[in-house]
Amino acid sequence: MAQSLPYLLSTWVPNLGHCVKAACQAVSQRIIIATAVAVLTLSPAVQAQVGLTSGVAQVTLLARRSPQGALSVGATRVVSRDGSVRETTATVRISANSGYWLAVRRSPAADARIWVRSIDGSFQELTRYTAVTVDRGAHTGGEQEREVQFRVQGPSSDRETPLPVFYDLIMSPTL
Repeated sequence: MAQSLPYLLSTWVPNLGHCVKAACQAVSQRIIIATAVAVLTLSPAVQAQVGLTSGVAQVTLLARRSPQGALSVGATRVVSRDGSVRETTATVRISANSGYWLAVRRSPAADARIWVRSIDGSFQELTRYTAVTVDRGAHTGGEQEREVQFRVQGPSSDRETPLPVFYDLIMSPTL
């Protein structure tokens, strides 16, 4: 009995669907093997995550600003006189965002003897090369006024003359 040509070809050519199915099974087996190898080799990292939970975290933000300060000195006024010594005061306005020291220095051109009330309350004579601390402030955010007291020995005049002193505002460093 003679068989037709299409029947003979169908017995020799494998089924195309069968080939695709076999290829997919081979690929899926390789994926399963790769996953198993990854799980076995990475198991310490996976075990390290056991017990981790998510929750609310608290974060603190800290802003730092460089220390800044400003100083303005009002007119001096004579409080009392005793012979050639006169006691005067000067109003100093300080604004600072950090701790500070206020110091007073003698001007090199001064021809009178000058004493200033220091931070400890005693009068100290101003010399050419030393500064006397008259105030110390903590961290402030506003403006403060400070009365600085002087004793001056020397010629006096009837008109208001500024004292021959310099004021230094030394800012505390921030960490």
